[in-house]
Amino acid sequence: MSVFKRICTGLMISTLSLTAYAAQPGETQNPDQVPAETEVNVSDTREVIQVLYVSNTSEIKVADLVRERNPGEALQSYADELIRDHETLISALKELANVKSISLKEGELEEPAQLVGTMMDQQLQTLAAKSQEEFRSAFLETSIMNHQKTLEFFSQIEQGNSDDALKAIIAVARQAVEKHLADAQKLKAEVQQPGSEPAQPAE
Repeated sequence: MSVFKRICTGLMISTLSLTAYAAQPGETQNPDQVPAETEVNVSDTREVIQVLYVSNTSEIKVADLVRERNPGEALQSYADELIRDHETLISALKELANVKSISLKEGELEEPAQLVGTMMDQQLQTLAAKSQEEFRSAFLETSIMNHQKTLEFFSQIEQGNSDDALKAIIAVARQAVEKHLADAQKLKAEVQQPGSEPAQPAE
């Protein structure tokens, strides 16, 4: 297995945008509302690792939903690949968190990671409510958006974080995210062709 596959392939982040930390002093948040954006302090390695861990765990649930809905062989194959890749990245994040004594336990997560988990639960519920006819396109649109947001988040981490170990993981993951984004875009284009079964993503 290549280093590309071994370290961390196929990362997706939140269904809603993740932005670099820019909260103003004294700002408050309505606890009854989930924000449209989650602010992450990209210079804080703890926050970043926890957010990546939560988002990848949640994305496995989304990919599992694809399996359950059985939307076609090509999308099943894509979901299977995402699950394998997310599991690989989760293992890498756990190892790095252990080295740095960063807790990944649910009750010990920082607020950004908690909010990401809440947002991605909403994503799962939204997709689960789609009809069989709507599901395939909805999933691919979400996948494309997530990968685009992930690449933006990676750029923020690369520019704002000084942790070499974390940045090394991000550097490898970027290649995988770009590939999975291209695969999702290709699948979406083929889904839009009436009567055609999307081809499997290229390895």
